[in-house]
Amino acid sequence: MRNQANRIVLVALTATVLAFLSFQMWDEAYAASRRIGITVALQGHRLKVDEVSKGMPADRAGLQPGDIIVAVDGIPIRSGSDYDEVAATFRRGRPVPFTIERNGKRLILPVAPGTPFPWLQALMSIVATLSYLAIALLAFPGAPRDVRHLLLAAFSGAVALELATPNGALMPYVLSLGGTLLFYLLTGIQMGLLLHLASVIPSSPPWMKKRRWIPYLYYGIGLSASTLISISIVTDAMGHRILPWPSEVLDGPVFDVLMSLWAVAVILILTYQVARSTGRTERAQALLVLIGLLPWAIFTLTTEIVPQLGYSLPDWLTIAQLLVLLPYPVTVFLAIQRHRLFDIELVVRRSILYSGITIVLVALFYGAMGLGGMVLADYLGKRSTSIWLISGATLLVGLLFWPLRQAIQDVIDRKIFPERHALRTSLASLAANLPAKGSLDAMGRHLVNELTRTFTLSSATLLVADPGSGILVAQASNVKPEGLPPEHSLIMGPDDPAMVYLAEAGRPLPAAQVAAVSSSMALRLRTFEASLAVPLLSGNRVAGVLLLGAKQGGEPWRREELELLRLFALNVAAVLENVRLFQSATYEGLTGLYRREAILEILEKEMHRSLRYGRPLTVVMADIDFFKR
Repeated sequence: MRNQANRIVLVALTATVLAFLSFQMWDEAYAASRRIGITVALQGHRLKVDEVSKGMPADRAGLQPGDIIVAVDGIPIRSGSDYDEVAATFRRGRPVPFTIERNGKRLILPVAPGTPFPWLQALMSIVATLSYLAIALLAFPGAPRDVRHLLLAAFSGAVALELATPNGALMPYVLSLGGTLLFYLLTGIQMGLLLHLASVIPSSPPWMKKRRWIPYLYYGIGLSASTLISISIVTDAMGHRILPWPSEVLDGPVFDVLMSLWAVAVILILTYQVARSTGRTERAQALLVLIGLLPWAIFTLTTEIVPQLGYSLPDWLTIAQLLVLLPYPVTVFLAIQRHRLFDIELVVRRSILYSGITIVLVALFYGAMGLGGMVLADYLGKRSTSIWLISGATLLVGLLFWPLRQAIQDVIDRKIFPERHALRTSLASLAANLPAKGSLDAMGRHLVNELTRTFTLSSATLLVADPGSGILVAQASNVKPEGLPPEHSLIMGPDDPAMVYLAEAGRPLPAAQVAAVSSSMALRLRTFEASLAVPLLSGNRVAGVLLLGAKQGGEPWRREELELLRLFALNVAAVLENVRLFQSATYEGLTGLYRREAILEILEKEMHRSLRYGRPLTVVMADIDFFKR
């Protein structure tokens, strides 16, 4: 259930970001077709030209900073909304008369709207957005096990959504206002998330462990600021101000100060984390994240402080804003890859390799399809059979695509990831050989011994559910080689909270996490020295549980190992169910003797054997009084 919810969240996030990004590109193309290259400011009831970008249509037409826009295309202009309504009718290359007032004189200047599409800015926006989306997708699956995964995924997802949000040139005013409010909401969330994340990389400092309210303070400040600014913008737009400060104040100086304080606080916290880290790996983790955030912090402080000093910012800062966002996902990737910031480095490496393989094969596929089509068309000319041969060749190339990719992936698994390939092969062989052990007891002993050897565990225990009652009992364990005394047996009903929790999770869980939901389970997990609980699921029912002890040397469980254990558990559960079905159909539950149907089947086989070899057959029957009492 939880895995399904995680997949829904990831798909929804990806779809939303890609949809926003596509609309943003379309919106930017439309905005470029009517852009003239000016910024305006309201001066009383008149609109003043504040800045004119060099080389843009307004500059070529002769507009200058300080000009008062009186009318555009014959329509009087008294506010920014008046200008926006007229600007929405602009068409690329069609001159529009601007009536301006300059030094007490009125001039009419024809301005031809339209600027080239900003390809570089669009490319940088796409790269930055997809980089943060990729980090979010990689980190989110580990969120249940590590709060840092959750914080990194949430922060990266919020940044991706913010970068992908359209500017609003094609949207009605209400939707454009909604985009503005979404920006401030995401910014407030990012404030809390980034401060919290900086406080737990590489681990939580002592002062934060003692004051657990500090993360709530982070989120409270960020969300309170974004809420106040949003309320002021909405109420000012409706003409019913309820706050003592206008939106120009909250959205201006107050927001600028908050952004500056946010940047300084994040850098100070990460600097403290670097200074207090004693291990080389932990120090490298915090240092890489600090390096990744430094360009953003410097840019934020520059763009917020310089205008307050009376200086204007250059136009190229729009692209620089996207550039300073890229070092963060790059350094996080390096921290994962080189210094094990999170236990997803193997997933990152495999994702990059397999994605590269897919891209190359797709390119080869289309190249081969196009080349083959041209060769066959030239060779066959216009004969009627050419279309069928070309289609057949295309189909053949398409059919070869997936097997070829799978073969290359298998080679990569064996050569580049030999540990994973060896582990997968070992677990697959173990699951396949279990039925050959015959009885459930022999299977259990073989299973716990092989798992202990494969993962170098301190202990392993197999719990199997009774098919009728669903009660779990200890089937095999190597905690005590001579066997466990009765008081250490685990007998637990299927309705225990721990069993329900394992069934819903459907994946291996840390023993501490399972113990937190059931005190009785916690006691038994300690008895079996378990550090990991692996549910053996048959459908939605728990057919058994593997309790695995800690690895020798204290190594943590890797995500790749947990995924292989999840798949292995499904195979083991199927084997156990088959054994249970065979035993219930063959043996009588109360006495443990053969059932009538099994006896008749064995008797028929022995009769055929006797006739085939000409040997005598003897049947002995005994009646024991009160046997079942």
